[in-house]
Amino acid sequence: MTSPQRKTPPLTHDRLLDITTRAGARDRLIASLVDTHRVLTTPQIAQLCFGSEATARTRLHTLTTLRVLARFRPRRDTGSHPCHYVLDAGGAFLLEHDVPDRDHRRHRVDKRLAWATSQRLPHLTGTSSFFTTLAATARHHPDACLPTWAPGHWCEKWLSLIKLAPDGFGTWVQDQQLVDFFLEYDTGTEHLAQLTKKLTQYQRLANGVTGAPGPPTPCALFVFGSPGRETHARQALTHAAHGKNLPLIATAAYPTAADPAGCCWLPLPTHPDHQPRRHTLADLGRLADHPQQPANHIPTAPGDLHLAPSWPTLPTAPISLTTDPRPIDRWIPRPDNQNRDSGDNRGGQ
Repeated sequence: MTSPQRKTPPLTHDRLLDITTRAGARDRLIASLVDTHRVLTTPQIAQLCFGSEATARTRLHTLTTLRVLARFRPRRDTGSHPCHYVLDAGGAFLLEHDVPDRDHRRHRVDKRLAWATSQRLPHLTGTSSFFTTLAATARHHPDACLPTWAPGHWCEKWLSLIKLAPDGFGTWVQDQQLVDFFLEYDTGTEHLAQLTKKLTQYQRLANGVTGAPGPPTPCALFVFGSPGRETHARQALTHAAHGKNLPLIATAAYPTAADPAGCCWLPLPTHPDHQPRRHTLADLGRLADHPQQPANHIPTAPGDLHLAPSWPTLPTAPISLTTDPRPIDRWIPRPDNQNRDSGDNRGGQ
């Protein structure tokens, strides 16, 4: 197993030639996914690109041997973690044609492998599992797709004007209903006061977008590790949302959130007597007035994975799992209206 502190020699010309001849389109996609999302596990890559974990393990072993990927397995007191993969120098070489400024000779795999001992690793892999589970659902349901999955570090740059840093952004389409959403993945380490402070940034986002003509703001989804944590967090979020103009905010907890597309999302109440019920992810798009997609805009093969067009405010493109026909820049907040107050007070709806 790869050591997080290893130092590897530069790739030889023969090894680069071997990588070029043996790496196919799916291998390049895997390298791009791992590069964009920092770390992905064997089950996550299997959900995205393979029909089974056994097939995934076989190919990932080959990619590790070719130094397209490097792997590590975090320590665990009981049982074992799956292998975790980061981009190695061979993968950086494969991506050089897609990223002109990249030079595989400057790729520092030791920095990538530092995730092995990072306290943020469970949060990163938990967030990724949310999206890879959606992608796996889409691969088996012709009426569903995950057009866009952007990681937290993209969102932080994208929304730097309002200092909002969600853990991810996604677009889900099912039965022609579209829902754009930001993900807040909670591992229980944040105090509830820190959690509720995020609503201030979401209020600024809602004021910036809904203050001008255009579609509604993406939903904000909070995922918690247990029903008890969700209950306590909902009380704090409901209190903090009172009197604020916010996008639709919904919560879910494991194990119900193990199927993020399912009926596990509970919106915050809009008034004291409101008792919301749980909805599917697509239903949230309807509640938030997100548009429906014409049937001919929904990809016919959700299992086909490829890259999306670039986001205007970011240097390169986020990973997209299907073709996204919508202009992705419509959610970008503008400085001139980010503090604008709106007369529509939805209190978390």
